[in-house]
Amino acid sequence: MDHDVGADEVKMEEKKVGIFSVFSSRTMTKVTLVLWVNWIVVILGYFGISLGIGDVGPNLFVNFMLVKTSCGKRKQKGAMISDR
Repeated sequence: MDHDVGADEVKMEEKKVGIFSVFSSRTMTKVTLVLWVNWIVVILGYFGISLGIGDVGPNLFVNFMLVKTSCGKRKQKGAMISDR
C-alpha cells in the first residue's frame, strides 16, 4: 500500500530565522556577546600593532614583513586547531 504523498499533504514547520535568533536563549546570548567583544579587542589590538610598526626598528619595510609573516603563521595554526 504505497501512497504518493502530495505536497499539500505534508505540512512542514518553517522557522523564521533572523538576527534576533542568536538571542533566543541565555547561552546563545552569552556566547554571541563574548564573541563580539573578542572580535573588537582583536581588531583594535591588530590596529594598534600595525599603527606602531614604524617605531619598532630602523627599517619600516623589514618590520612590516616580519609582522606579516608571523601573522600568517598564527592564522595557519588557528585554522589547523579549529579544524579538529
